[in-house]
Amino acid sequence: VYEMQVIATIPLPGRPRWAVYDPDTENIYANVQTLAQIVVLSAMDLQIARAFNVPVAGPHGLVVAGERLFCAADGEALVALHRDTGAVLGSVALPGEPDVVMHDPALARLYVAIGSPGVVSVIDDHRLETVQTVSTESGAHTIGWNPDTCTLYAFLPQSGGAAGFVEQ
Repeated sequence: VYEMQVIATIPLPGRPRWAVYDPDTENIYANVQTLAQIVVLSAMDLQIARAFNVPVAGPHGLVVAGERLFCAADGEALVALHRDTGAVLGSVALPGEPDVVMHDPALARLYVAIGSPGVVSVIDDHRLETVQTVSTESGAHTIGWNPDTCTLYAFLPQSGGAAGFVEQ
């Protein structure tokens, strides 16, 4: 039987939000809201290796895709940064404050949930362009992506259900 135990506590420079692990670099990338940063934690050394400034307020959702970090921020933008240098590679405007980001590398698509007005922005990850805006419902900011069936699931808090959308 396995049991979780604390092996380290790493102070962060502000309120943490979404975080992702990258097996290629053995780093954990964590958004910090109040400083608008992505903190890079070494999983091997259990310490902060570096931090990247995000040029938009309130980093929230985060995805690592190869050498790119896609950060959805409260300032109504999705920002692409280089995973190793933090250089800003581009950005795309969003129609509200985002939450969760899902990525499908095979389709080169990012799916960004935005609770108000209740949409998912579908973004081409190479061109950083919105290709579709899918209506969900107000407050729907949690999504899941099934790459095998190209199905997006949006969880609907007002109606108490989940909606499925198929990429065709």
